Amino acid sequence: MMLRHFLKTAFRNIYRNRIYSAVNIAGLAVGIAATLFITLWVIDEYGFDRFHDHPERTYLFFKKYYKEGQIEVNRSTPYLLGETAADKIPEIESWVRSTFYFTVLTNGKDYYDESAICVADSNFFRFFNYKFIKGNPASALSKPESMVITKSQALKYFGTVEAQGEQLTMENGDVYTITAIIEDMPLNTDIQDNIFVRITSVYNENILTDWTDHFFKTYFRIVEGADIRDINEKVTAVMHENMEESSVEMAGLSLKDLHLRRLDNQRGRIQYVYLISGIGLLLIIIACINYINIYTSISLGRSHEIGLRKVSGAKKGQIIKHFLGESLVQSVFAMILAISLVDIFRNTFNNLTGKDLLIPYTSLWFVLFLLFLLFFITFLAGFYPAFLVSSIRPADVFRDKVPAGSSISMVRKVLMGLQFTISAVLIIFTLMINRQIDYMVTRDLGFDKDNLISLSYTDAISRSYDAFRDDLLASPGIKNVSRTSNIPSDVNSLDRGLEWEGREATDELSAFGFIAADFDFCQTAGLRLKEGRFFSRDYQSDSSAYIINQRAAEYMGMDEPLGKMFATGSDPGPVIGVVENFNSLPMTYDYEPLFITIEPLYHRLLLIRISGGSTEEALGHINNVWDKYVSGVDFNPQFIDDQVERSYNNVVRIRSLSSAFTVLAIIITCIGLFGMASYTVRERSKEIKIRKVMGASNNEVMVHFTQRFIKLVLISLIISWPVSYLIVKNWMQSYMFRAGISIWIFIGSSLLIITIAVLSVSMQAIRAAGTSPAEGLGTQ
Repeated sequence: MMLRHFLKTAFRNIYRNRIYSAVNIAGLAVGIAATLFITLWVIDEYGFDRFHDHPERTYLFFKKYYKEGQIEVNRSTPYLLGETAADKIPEIESWVRSTFYFTVLTNGKDYYDESAICVADSNFFRFFNYKFIKGNPASALSKPESMVITKSQALKYFGTVEAQGEQLTMENGDVYTITAIIEDMPLNTDIQDNIFVRITSVYNENILTDWTDHFFKTYFRIVEGADIRDINEKVTAVMHENMEESSVEMAGLSLKDLHLRRLDNQRGRIQYVYLISGIGLLLIIIACINYINIYTSISLGRSHEIGLRKVSGAKKGQIIKHFLGESLVQSVFAMILAISLVDIFRNTFNNLTGKDLLIPYTSLWFVLFLLFLLFFITFLAGFYPAFLVSSIRPADVFRDKVPAGSSISMVRKVLMGLQFTISAVLIIFTLMINRQIDYMVTRDLGFDKDNLISLSYTDAISRSYDAFRDDLLASPGIKNVSRTSNIPSDVNSLDRGLEWEGREATDELSAFGFIAADFDFCQTAGLRLKEGRFFSRDYQSDSSAYIINQRAAEYMGMDEPLGKMFATGSDPGPVIGVVENFNSLPMTYDYEPLFITIEPLYHRLLLIRISGGSTEEALGHINNVWDKYVSGVDFNPQFIDDQVERSYNNVVRIRSLSSAFTVLAIIITCIGLFGMASYTVRERSKEIKIRKVMGASNNEVMVHFTQRFIKLVLISLIISWPVSYLIVKNWMQSYMFRAGISIWIFIGSSLLIITIAVLSVSMQAIRAAGTSPAEGLGTQ
């Protein structure tokens, strides 16, 4: 009976103030919906690769070394590290190794260029957990000619998932039998391969027994309770026993942290998780501030009701419970609306984030989280208004001394000012992210990325490369052609243990980035020569020569590097040229010391420079030549400028997220500002009409009404500037190459906030100024 009476009273009060209740519910709903989206996104980020067994005990090991005070890491390790370390370190429970491989595969009819084949140990599917449609995880890679493919690959090659026992042939003629079909990789894993074969099927014994060949990823699963720091030291000792590299350290990063954290000075994706989580917290705070301000104003208008309740014997605690109950009812409405919004905009959010998030309605954690959020919001938003109205004394009510004075007004001003400050900070930060991303995408990288495309370097092309190159260059739309191990903007290959003329024996062993190229690479890539010359077919000795960048020359202390001897392993040769530094790594890294050498063994890509303005004709010609030499294989050119832009996809998505949530913050702030302005108009309507009777014009009334809010906005902006500057400055530390902090972003953001405030308030001010003073005064 009491519950029924309470609900009846609550709904009556909500209906009586339906406009302001609707504003409250709408603001809360938007804030809750944003919080739910952010929560689902954050949980997905933390959930990467957690579906594997014991992710907290499974570690990917990195080489870790120091270069001029900077920590650098590389996940490439020698093949023998796994079994050697496991034999000597009892805390290692099991291990597995893998790397990638590229080739052309055919089912006898269709040909496909596969550039991300996972080459792994035979225990790969016993070590990691994947869903098998056909086949057995224990024996899927037991035979050298075994191959495991995903469902989508089975459909691509054979048109059915019933492909177990079918065969695929590599470009070199090796035939593999499909032993298992697995489900496609989930999106929340960093292991996104879709074809798997055994290491021993692809690589010969010379590579697998050489401690100097580093291109395998090594995973160790350690026993429960083992100290990873102790294991790091022991794995490092194994490396030192088998190699001359005494300066390298080994360090493991667990599977549960691999997606978010890093072992070097880079912050990793965890900074984005913190960023988006912080934005979610700010959004719910803004929504609650709306609720507090509007509900406080409405509640004070019910002072006579509170006075009568107290005269009738109601205690302070009972009144607090009553108002918190009304807040709970509105929060429930807001929660229902928020869940509906999440369901409606889920696909849009997934497209924005590149994820496939589902709303886990039946999950216990989700239900508990909704309940926690519901009661948290109810308490956060409803406690202050409930406490305030419960403090009203009956005697004050009947003497018209309700506490609607300066202290309450000040609290509302502070809360509204906090809203504007948060909104301004979010706008400034989002615009700075946009500025930094635009800078990264458009910045001069030190080579000419425009009109440059890459293609896979297949065995068929390698067998007839000279003829292939000549046919390409027969078209005036093709300027240069070359072969390379890496595109210039993604040099992920390292060479250690280098020697050079003048190097002291006591110097630490150094790691340089390297590009295994051919004679035409530098001109094709558009590198800029600082001194010396590029490779040339006119000099037979250039096949053992080196070109270095400025950073490498500085690192080696070479003021005059030309002619100096440089060596990788047992391959010494002269430095014939120095190129200007270029961004061979993402802009979170500084220029790296780098060398370029002629090494056909590592060629895996073609670089082709086309003439500007004739893209379609050039691509058509390349396609025709491709079909002539690589019959049946899809022509799939990649523009380097597009690849550069895609390399910053993570930051671009974060920009999209922060932009979307910043817009939501502005919407919530506008909802609250509109509600407060509307309520203030109602409460001060008598004052406004008296001013008009005294001769005030509509414009004067509007200005007087609006300036109270604008002053608050200006104070908020003054506070937001230093706060925004500190946040932006800290975030920009992640990038070695920065766009810089622009004062115009601060000014523009401030003008935007002021405009939003003026537009939101002026609509109510115009309505107030346009009322008839005689009508208003006559009814009061």
